[in-house]
Amino acid sequence: MKIRRITTEPISIPLKQVFRTALRTVTTLENILVNVETDSEYTGYGSAAPTAVITGETAGSIADAVAHIGAAIEGMDLAGHELVFQQLNRCLVGNNSAKAAVDMALYDLLAKSLGIPLYRLLGGNIQPLETDITISLDTIDRMVEDSRARLAEGFTILKIKVGTNP
Repeated sequence: MKIRRITTEPISIPLKQVFRTALRTVTTLENILVNVETDSEYTGYGSAAPTAVITGETAGSIADAVAHIGAAIEGMDLAGHELVFQQLNRCLVGNNSAKAAVDMALYDLLAKSLGIPLYRLLGGNIQPLETDITISLDTIDRMVEDSRARLAEGFTILKIKVGTNP
């Protein structure tokens, strides 16, 4: 299964509630979808979140990096997927969100080609991993309300933003 083409597509999803931190205010979820097309019936999908104030990557830089990665791995055969992953990581420095998006799409392709769910390719059923949820910067009353709501949803770890000076 050879990699034929890698494309990107920006998406924007409005948030139901504004999300604030000391670094930024977010009203829409911006993402870059990555599609890895092959010479088979399968297409792999990944995504990258442009967050310049955290990763240094913008939508434009991610799209450019994915194009660069595409030029480096298009035509390669996923039968030798170790070589594809090596080339992905060697073809440029940094650009970790862009690399991760292509990496996700390649793993998606491998799972599809094997006819198994991706979680099985990555090791199967394991114990659930506990994660946190971030409470947006707001008034104290609103943050307390949001914290209680997240605890009621089952979260046990809260990441609470407490200041406006990064």
